[in-house]
Amino acid sequence: MEIEEIEKCIKELTNEKRFRHSKGVQKTAGELAKHYGLDVKKAELAGLMHDCTKNLPPEEMMKLCDKFGCALDDVSKLEHKLIHAPLGAYYSKNVFGIDDKEIFDAISCHTTAKANMTMFEKVLYIADVIEPNRVYDIADQLRKMAFEDIDRAILIVLNYTINKIITNGRMLHNETINARNYLISKGVKV
Repeated sequence: MEIEEIEKCIKELTNEKRFRHSKGVQKTAGELAKHYGLDVKKAELAGLMHDCTKNLPPEEMMKLCDKFGCALDDVSKLEHKLIHAPLGAYYSKNVFGIDDKEIFDAISCHTTAKANMTMFEKVLYIADVIEPNRVYDIADQLRKMAFEDIDRAILIVLNYTINKIITNGRMLHNETINARNYLISKGVKV
């Protein structure tokens, strides 16, 4: 599928706010990829597709997981907001025909993060958080930091996310904890 066709499909799959967000992530991922010497077009494509299944009802997401062979861990089965990341990777591969391991892996972990992320995965993860449509108290600080010290920016996001999840009484995903612990073990400081 050409990128124009994929964009049209994503516009139909998502609501207006989610589509605007996906376009923002597409642009931001491209800018970060250029800055870090990565494939800009591939990063933009991953940014565009990253939330392609986010607006689907949980029942439909579960059916698609079964159809595509997308195994879910116990936390994701209970925290439905997490399903769209691994499912989005499978959807991008099976529906859009994007058979690229870097894109697949980056979309899979863009919500939870994980230990020892590749730079491509880091770019998509942080682009999702700092795209221009995101408005929250540390967004501007993170936008600048992502281009200076992406690991530090990610650690700040992980701390922020973990605190928010705990405050809201939600379940923490093991990969989020692993991502934070990995960065700290590598000497990254806030």
